[in-house]
Amino acid sequence: MISLTAESKLAIIALITRADQLSTERKVEDYATLFTANGQISGAKGTATGHEALMRFTKMTWDKEPQRSQHLTVAPLIMSVRDQDVFAQSTLLIVNPSDRSIVDCRPINHTVINRNGKWLFTKRQVN
Repeated sequence: MISLTAESKLAIIALITRADQLSTERKVEDYATLFTANGQISGAKGTATGHEALMRFTKMTWDKEPQRSQHLTVAPLIMSVRDQDVFAQSTLLIVNPSDRSIVDCRPINHTVINRNGKWLFTKRQVN
């Protein structure tokens, strides 16, 4: 089991926040690079595994949202560490800035791993 330094904890929280920032910016390729080669996102809208599938899935998902919707990270927390995996949770709040309405609000479970000094998602479960 690994022990997390304060620097690692901040890097994991930054990873979670960056994912939502890239979602707001609709940068599918950059978003996919936050995952391991076989990283996965899953939830009510389906499952995608691997960079190519992640890019197709996120583009399809984001295209259904209002234009310029914002993905906001709320309350990211590191929950536990098991072997090399770090488990974290956050809430995703999607807001339509044009009318200030909430489009969606979902808890997300994140599994991350450090590969070559860089924290990456192995899985994001959108509940």
